[in-house]
Amino acid sequence: MARKQSPGLFDEQNLRESLNKPSFILVKLKKSIPWDSFRTMIENAVRKPDQGQGGRPAFDSILMFKILILQRIYNLSDEKMEFEILDRTTFKVFLDLELEDTVPDQKTIWLFREQITQSGIADKLFNKFAGILSSEGMIVKEGVLVDATLIEVPKQRNTKKENDQLKEGKIPAPWKKNPNMLSQKDTDARWVTKGGKAFYGYKNNVKVCKKTKLILNFEVDSANEHDS
Repeated sequence: MARKQSPGLFDEQNLRESLNKPSFILVKLKKSIPWDSFRTMIENAVRKPDQGQGGRPAFDSILMFKILILQRIYNLSDEKMEFEILDRTTFKVFLDLELEDTVPDQKTIWLFREQITQSGIADKLFNKFAGILSSEGMIVKEGVLVDATLIEVPKQRNTKKENDQLKEGKIPAPWKKNPNMLSQKDTDARWVTKGGKAFYGYKNNVKVCKKTKLILNFEVDSANEHDS
């Protein structure tokens, strides 16, 4: 009876090489996009944790931007995105992650998207991304879908009075007096009901090519904005 072999040292490398075929869409994206050209714009806008206070080291800004791209291509929530990075070798290859590397959790993904949205650079990033794709001949102009995906924010634990003020576009007075509290609150997310379920958060409006599933345009609205 043949003995079952244990995984060899090069098994992961061989698997990665087998996945590194030009026909794979993520391989095309990884090789065709000058990812580092987005770095300065992102890092000028995204706050970094204070390492002197014992904070966890920040994840690389390009890694986080690539995660947002994956989310849109595969239409994944933050929670599902975290799981799929852990589960899929193709995602790890695209993100340049090794098996032992720490993966951003759903809250980290949400916070990064929140920061680039609030800083006003989300449109610039995705417009630049779409422009590069177009120059590489990677966008098909026909068969465009508009996908409005609801993204819930972490539980806020606001009082009813605070939520009522937010709906009116006001910031509760105690939050204004406490910068630390305000920094932990989301003042732009809104409630909406979809499919009988209540959501509190944002709506990602994404124009996606049917054939390639690549992004043509990206906008973030409060959840109660109409799809049109």
